[in-house]
Amino acid sequence: MSDGYYYFVSTRIENKELLENKKIFSGAWCFDTRENLIKEKKNHHIVMNDPWEELSDFESRYEFIFKSVRIFSKKLSNYLNNIHNTNYDERYWNILILPWLVNYLPSLYFRWEIVKNAIQLSKGKLSFSLFENKSVREVNNTIDFHNLISSNDEYNYYIFKEILKHFSKNNQPIKFYTKKINFKNTKEYKNFFLLNNFWDKLNFSIAQNNKIFLDDKLLKKGNFFKINSNIKQIPLKSLSYFNYQRELQILRNIKYSSEKRQNFRIFNNHNNEFYKFLEKQIISDLPKAFIEGYETINNITKNLQTKTKLIISGYKHFHSEIFKIWSANCVKDKKTKLFLYVHGGSEQVKYTGCLQFESLIADKKITWSKPRNKNDLQMPPLYLNERNFKRKQPEFLTFVEEGHTRYHNRISTPSVPKLYKNYDFITYLINNLNQNIKNKILYLPTNHFNFDETEKLKTLLDKKYINKKNSLKNYINKSRLVICPYPVTPLAESILSGPTILINEFKKIPLYKFNFDFEKEFVKNKICFGSIQDACKHINEIWNNPYDWWSSTGVQNVINHFKKDYCNIKKNYLREWENLINKSIN
Repeated sequence: MSDGYYYFVSTRIENKELLENKKIFSGAWCFDTRENLIKEKKNHHIVMNDPWEELSDFESRYEFIFKSVRIFSKKLSNYLNNIHNTNYDERYWNILILPWLVNYLPSLYFRWEIVKNAIQLSKGKLSFSLFENKSVREVNNTIDFHNLISSNDEYNYYIFKEILKHFSKNNQPIKFYTKKINFKNTKEYKNFFLLNNFWDKLNFSIAQNNKIFLDDKLLKKGNFFKINSNIKQIPLKSLSYFNYQRELQILRNIKYSSEKRQNFRIFNNHNNEFYKFLEKQIISDLPKAFIEGYETINNITKNLQTKTKLIISGYKHFHSEIFKIWSANCVKDKKTKLFLYVHGGSEQVKYTGCLQFESLIADKKITWSKPRNKNDLQMPPLYLNERNFKRKQPEFLTFVEEGHTRYHNRISTPSVPKLYKNYDFITYLINNLNQNIKNKILYLPTNHFNFDETEKLKTLLDKKYINKKNSLKNYINKSRLVICPYPVTPLAESILSGPTILINEFKKIPLYKFNFDFEKEFVKNKICFGSIQDACKHINEIWNNPYDWWSSTGVQNVINHFKKDYCNIKKNYLREWENLINKSIN
């Protein structure tokens, strides 16, 4: 621009509209391909870096968000009691709102800091194009928000727009230009739940005397029926009532009400500028399930009343608003105990993306790892105990993809995984591994937004790209060596089965320490490497017989500590779970 202003580009929406202007891009998510990203950098445009890239920056932000979640949960509880004319305690509303709030607050704060840094970088000369998209603010439920903030350009444009408007009102000289753009219509969904509705009514009726609700997604079908049989109750498996897609169908037909979201102040004269922004924004952004749709969902839960004394959830307390309100009502009215099972190896890392919110609402938070909080309880991990980890046909070098979303959607380290990291790692391995090893590479994809990287990998690997469901589960027993580029669930699965290496910089993604220094011992025993170059060298050295290295005293000492601290595998795991259940209801 001739006046020296930079256009701020928040998403791909503006990038396609603003062709010839000097630009500051909010992040690499503004580009469809790596080539376009490189081209714009060569043209002297600016692409913002992750504002929390350094661990020291991240730690202070994590602490701030950790405290903010607890502050806002209290304020929102007061607000929800006010508009629904109720007097429920904070825990009741926390069961409903915390799974949303722990993603909402860090997502907005991350974008807030990008805008703040862009204003500073432009020396106060920033401009932005205003496109009208009012309806996009209407979020239906927790999963709807997660999907929108993770991948939807229009929703992310809306969030950036509101942040920029706030800065402009507070003495930041941002120029706004009104432009027209046609947004896509919302997709219509048909009702496929008639048969499932009938099943749920029948199943809840038959199981109305059950004392325990056990999330059927926690166990294989056989073990789910076995454990219900052993505790002498009819299995209750919900197909419709606790299905978030059915909730979306209900909530889409409920009108968003701006009136209900006005005239309520969360704070009085707070001096934190981000909190001032959230004063009105957070009320506008609350999912309809908490406000306009609450009464409808609450009425549905009245048909689900059972004699439940204990609820054990692994997924539904995050995915389903009907389940959350039903659970909260059971806890409030019947003093039902609520146990939340934290799935996966996320508790291995020091800074968990869920901010330990389960400990605020659960009577017991059941984890794979040793306890961090007072109400944590380590139990044998059902998911891992049900697996056969013997590598009967160890042949392949298996690379487990690090998946991530287009946009930042939670607080984690790193905040934004490095784009094309998987492709760069695989390319290096192909170019530097011994010939007999590179022919054995298998690539196991996960849920991944970067379609450009995916296409590049498919072209590079051809049939070695295993595009199948549950690929790690199906191919782990065929792996001679597994490479994990991040330290969460796949690392635990792989370590329990045999030779595994982790590629991770602990200064960026530290592990949670109990009484054993895993970071030091992982590096010392060549289980973890800070770079693909060092990992590749190690693979070339041990490939002919990786078990010589894996069976060494030092490595096995680390693995034994890992099992004890992070994933407590036991042969009699079902009996231990049955004992916990029986003890908890008596």
